[in-house]
Amino acid sequence: MRIEPKEMRRLDATPGKLPGPSDLILRQDVTPTHELFYDDHYGRLLCTDAFAVRVLNSDCKGIAFADPAHLYGPHCRFRTLQGVEEYVSWNRAKMKVEMKLVEAIP
Repeated sequence: MRIEPKEMRRLDATPGKLPGPSDLILRQDVTPTHELFYDDHYGRLLCTDAFAVRVLNSDCKGIAFADPAHLYGPHCRFRTLQGVEEYVSWNRAKMKVEMKLVEAIP
C-alpha cells in the first residue's frame, strides 16, 4: 500500500521550508489495507501500531519502531510495549540505551 496525497494533509505550509514527517498527519478516517506500507513522498516503510506491538510481543530482537514525527535530533521516539519512549542516553556502564516513557499505551 502507498500513502496517497488525499490521505494526508499539511500542518505547516511555510514557504521555502522542506516538509518533514512532522509536517503531515494521517487522516483518521483512512485505514491502511496492509500492515506495512510505503510512503512515496518520504521514501519510508511504515507500519500500523498493531503490527509493531505484535512484533514487539514476539520478543523479536534487533528491530526498533521509530516515531516518524520524531526521527532525528536529541528526542528520538520509539514505540515500545509500554507505549512511546524517548531516547535519553547511552549508559556505558550498563551497555544499555536509557529511555523515558512519554506516552503510556496499554
